[in-house]
Amino acid sequence: MIKNLKIEFSIFGILLLSILLSDNIDISLYKIFNDFCNSPNNRYFKEFFINITELGNSLWYFLIALIFFVFSFFIKKKTNKKYEMFYKKLKIDSIFFFFAIVVTCVLT
Repeated sequence: MIKNLKIEFSIFGILLLSILLSDNIDISLYKIFNDFCNSPNNRYFKEFFINITELGNSLWYFLIALIFFVFSFFIKKKTNKKYEMFYKKLKIDSIFFFFAIVVTCVLT
């Protein structure tokens, strides 16, 4: 019984220490980024993250899937039987990619 209490108190102490340390780290990081954010010299930094946010727009991924799907049909017409497996794999992968994006958008 006492052995279990030692383990429980040890775990409780580690968790308490973790909470206290992470709180201090969070407050320090908040102060650093808050000062950094309000600085007038960070215009390019803010523009960079505004532009990189555009990568999260799913339209880009729909277009990429569509381009690969159309490209797979051109490969089939231009190549011989040797690359037929590559054509099928590219077609299936582009369809899978398209529907994965659709399902993700619907769930989101």
